[in-house]
Amino acid sequence: MPKTKVLIADAHTLTREGLKSLLMRNKQVEIVAEANNSIELSEKLEQLKTDVVIIDYDIPGHFSIDDISLLRSSYPEIGVLVISTNQNKQDIIKVLDL
Repeated sequence: MPKTKVLIADAHTLTREGLKSLLMRNKQVEIVAEANNSIELSEKLEQLKTDVVIIDYDIPGHFSIDDISLLRSSYPEIGVLVISTNQNKQDIIKVLDL
């Protein structure tokens, strides 16, 4: 069975490293890339085959809801796991709709 290829998009190094550490315990998961901001995310998506993107979308200057919108429209085959501390109900509903 092929490994699930994961890209972690988060501006916080500690979060990326923690996610990598947890995910690498599963032999069916391969971390193919990390992105610190929207530009890096776009570049990595164009360059690499990715099955899942884990993204913290609410980091001003790094990631936004527009990144999720881009993922869903340009790469509909890629699964998206959103992590965030944002508790704004309207934002959460908007992300779920995407």
